[in-house]
Amino acid sequence: ASRLVFLDVGANDGNFSLALIKLCSDYLANLGNIGADVHLKLLLFEPNPVLHEQLAEIQDQAARLEPPWSTTLVTSAVWTTANETKTIWVSNSSTEVSSLEHRNANRAPSGAQSITVGTVDLAAFLLDNLSPGDVAFMKLDIECVEWVVVPHLFDAHALCRLRYIRIE
Repeated sequence: ASRLVFLDVGANDGNFSLALIKLCSDYLANLGNIGADVHLKLLLFEPNPVLHEQLAEIQDQAARLEPPWSTTLVTSAVWTTANETKTIWVSNSSTEVSSLEHRNANRAPSGAQSITVGTVDLAAFLLDNLSPGDVAFMKLDIECVEWVVVPHLFDAHALCRLRYIRIE
């Protein structure tokens, strides 16, 4: 059996993930017995606690699809090392400011606040959780932090675990 893994790094409200996994599930369902041998995994990375309830709903919907997806919500900020503490800016009125980048704080709507979150080393996570035979697709939208994380993924040889990558 093979494994299809979708990593939504910077998941925000999860709507991109939900649309993608619905398409994949529909496609696999149409394959009949061939699609039944595929294990499906959705990994949502989002440190903004304002969005966690909505992402939990996405996880519930994913589990009810046919075939169902197993899901994990990673609530740490993606970084180059694990177990650090970083500041992000969050707002109840906008999801566009969840960022480790200081310059993005200037875009924050009134009422935005800074909070501290732990970090996850994305390269180590990929190497520990993806196998060479997985078909892995990663969407990476982490508000300018890509410029720090992508070189780290390259240096750690973690990019080879991904079949497809989309960077915003």
